[in-house]
Amino acid sequence: MLNLRDGEPLAPAIRSHVEGCDVCRSRLHDLRQVRVLLRGLPVVKPPRDLWGTVAVASLQRPATRGFHWGSGLAIAASFVLGLALLLRMGSDDTDPAEAPLETTPAATVASVVKSGNGVSLPTLQARSRKLEALRAAMPRESEVQRAGTAMTIAELEDRIALVDVRLHAADALGLTEAQRHALWKERVNLMQSLVQVEYARLQSPRY
Repeated sequence: MLNLRDGEPLAPAIRSHVEGCDVCRSRLHDLRQVRVLLRGLPVVKPPRDLWGTVAVASLQRPATRGFHWGSGLAIAASFVLGLALLLRMGSDDTDPAEAPLETTPAATVASVVKSGNGVSLPTLQARSRKLEALRAAMPRESEVQRAGTAMTIAELEDRIALVDVRLHAADALGLTEAQRHALWKERVNLMQSLVQVEYARLQSPRY
């Protein structure tokens, strides 16, 4: 779809399908609107001394020690405990979208999609914030990631960023309440997938 938006060469069958598909045409229109909005953003110039500040901060940062398998188990255990504590916050709310997340890599996005049906917008927003906080609390040890894992994480982050752009530009895009609700639901699904991938990464053997 991005190639079509940017005028890249595509197979005639793809162009023909998009021209005759209302859903695809709507998606293409949204992508073009997002591009227009992004191009219209003001240019923010960094401070002149930014790189000097970064260089000084990097020199002051203490050196990190090598990562060991034993510490990896401790980190994973503390993460699971933090997961339970975080998701227990606000447990008085019995909304199905507040149900605890699965804590194993085998958990799927389908559980969130099912629990998200009929959930109010504020509840989805609260769940999104919990997932953001959960991911921020995960350890960020220096390590070599598998290419497939890194690509999956990058793709999920890009999709979340696109959803965020559309949410921030909801008024300009003229999105309805139903469309905004769908975007927040999609964001929760993507964030849950991202947290699950990150958790699986923590449990992978390190050498």
